[in-house]
Amino acid sequence: MTLLRKNTDWASVKKELTDPKFVDKIMEFDKDNISQNTLKAIEKYTKEENFKPDYVEKKSFAAGCLCSWVCSIEDYSKCLKIVNPKREQMQKAQAVVAKLKENLQQLLDDYEVTVKLL
Repeated sequence: MTLLRKNTDWASVKKELTDPKFVDKIMEFDKDNISQNTLKAIEKYTKEENFKPDYVEKKSFAAGCLCSWVCSIEDYSKCLKIVNPKREQMQKAQAVVAKLKENLQQLLDDYEVTVKLL
């Protein structure tokens, strides 16, 4: 519920879980744009000793799956903190390489013209 930015009271939870589109919401969840506040909010749950998919699954298979999903989303978000700066560096490097290739091609074209004139 916290990841979906919904109320965490039991009435809201029951309503959300009975929504026919609930699985679609999970599947279409925007995992790339989770705020730091949301991550901090779910951390209070994921740090709990009993918030482990294997443990929760013994109580309820569906709850175990949701627990696994929350833990996976949290792990993914933590990885993005490492990967995103590297992606940005790669994009900058690719832009530099593209510009250098363009300059090289221009130099080669100029050289061919010069050779033909001689």
